[in-house]
Amino acid sequence: MTPVRLKEYVETYDVDLAASCVVLDTDDTELIIGLGMLGRRHNRSWITRVGVLPYTRKMGAGSDIISKLVEDSIALGHEFTWLEVIHGNKPAHRLFLKNKFKQTRELMVLRRPPGTKVVDSHLIPCPAKVVNVDRDAAIEEFAADDNVPNWLNQPETFKNIENLSIKQLTFSEGWKGRVFYEKTALQLKRVIVQVLSGPPEQVTAAVLAWLHQQFPVPDAVCENFEVNDPRIQGYLRAGYFESFRRIEMVRHNQI
Repeated sequence: MTPVRLKEYVETYDVDLAASCVVLDTDDTELIIGLGMLGRRHNRSWITRVGVLPYTRKMGAGSDIISKLVEDSIALGHEFTWLEVIHGNKPAHRLFLKNKFKQTRELMVLRRPPGTKVVDSHLIPCPAKVVNVDRDAAIEEFAADDNVPNWLNQPETFKNIENLSIKQLTFSEGWKGRVFYEKTALQLKRVIVQVLSGPPEQVTAAVLAWLHQQFPVPDAVCENFEVNDPRIQGYLRAGYFESFRRIEMVRHNQI
């Protein structure tokens, strides 16, 4: 957790440092042995970046952090508390179940290395029209979508990103899609395709093929897509691969 990374969590994911917590060594109160952060949005909170120093594991520090953040979420009036755990991290998964979190869905993190080729690119149509979209209007329309995205891809996250780009692509086949992305010096982050009309897999592949023609060099990443989302096949056709999975869990708090 570098200062730059911490700043990103605070500003992009609405992490409230005053509601977050650390665990101190009882013999050396200047030594932080554990950390947990709490994001806050409307009626829900989000626990993230929970971790303890290796030598303190199995001493209860992680459990204390979760208990504290859940208690604070309830005290602050949040009806729901969200979190994610990396697939296969059984001790953490058991800890969250013990604290009344219930698994909601499995999420996939996708990456696309620089220079990756699009599968069957000759079968993917080029857009007939590409336009910039009004940022605020596009985010509002995204928020009105029936799909409820994970915390990392919720409309509040998009609103917090100053250099967010949104393009709308129209194809002669009658397809229409949008792509949200944040371009940094070395990476395309938060690459999210929104399908407005047409078959999800084909539209997603076509939108991404265009995007990576414009930006062939940067590494690209899309986080926390539900594993059953039909757009994932479009990402795979565009050269993305599954990096790892997370399990989303939600707790209904007793207010």
